[in-house]
Amino acid sequence: MTIRLGVTVVLSVLAITGCGGAATGSDGGGATDASVGCNSTAIPTTPVTDTMGAGAEPAPLGGPIVDGTYFLSAHEHYAPGTADGMTYRAVLLVTGTTATIAQIRNAGAEERFNLAVTTTLTAFHAVSTCPVAGTALDFDAYTATPTTLALFNSSNHTVVTFTLH
Repeated sequence: MTIRLGVTVVLSVLAITGCGGAATGSDGGGATDASVGCNSTAIPTTPVTDTMGAGAEPAPLGGPIVDGTYFLSAHEHYAPGTADGMTYRAVLLVTGTTATIAQIRNAGAEERFNLAVTTTLTAFHAVSTCPVAGTALDFDAYTATPTTLALFNSSNHTVVTFTLH
């Protein structure tokens, strides 16, 4: 089983403002997903739509990941992958080798995950610690800059970018 991360990064019960609008703790849909108990990070209100990336798929470069709160800023597919047009609202909180994610896909139920993260060169590996321990995230590479974190899924040619706030 893998966790499909649309675009989400979770924060701890903080009211997040700026860079894409205020955040809310619920989508109003009365989520019943078991993952809601993993964290209470506020989810941004501004959606990001999955699109086709311009040009060739970028190569992952690795780099040090800066601790902090990241908001989803882009969700792109590259050929031969195809964009599905879904919308995502996500937040990611990174602290050392742990991360918390909260997201809503297409105005659906909240999805929340706590993760243990390891990186080697450009390789990215995240395994859930909540709601089900040991479930792998479907991203396998990354690029980190002082202000962004891009996660790559090489099997479906997706790059999901988060911006530090």
